[in-house]
Amino acid sequence: TAEGMPCTLQEAMASALPIIATQVGAIPKLLQNGRLGCLVPPGDVASMVRALNDCWKNHSDWQNAGLQARQYVLEKYSLDAMLLQYDEIFGEAAR
Repeated sequence: TAEGMPCTLQEAMASALPIIATQVGAIPKLLQNGRLGCLVPPGDVASMVRALNDCWKNHSDWQNAGLQARQYVLEKYSLDAMLLQYDEIFGEAAR
């Protein structure tokens, strides 16, 4: 199945892993247009290779982005955060 916001990407972010992903679905929004990981055009092998090389050469920068991605995903998509969002939605619907 096709996922607009892949769970595996959120899991990788929660693990503070460096992220290289294609610009499809909700991925650019999740990665904050490249701030929390590298976005490459779908099917662009050269861009993917450049991103992988950059990750290898600039490991500390990518490690920092991974830590920021972890913080972001824990703030926005943790169970507590999701419950608060549902509470707000249901509260508004009940009014």
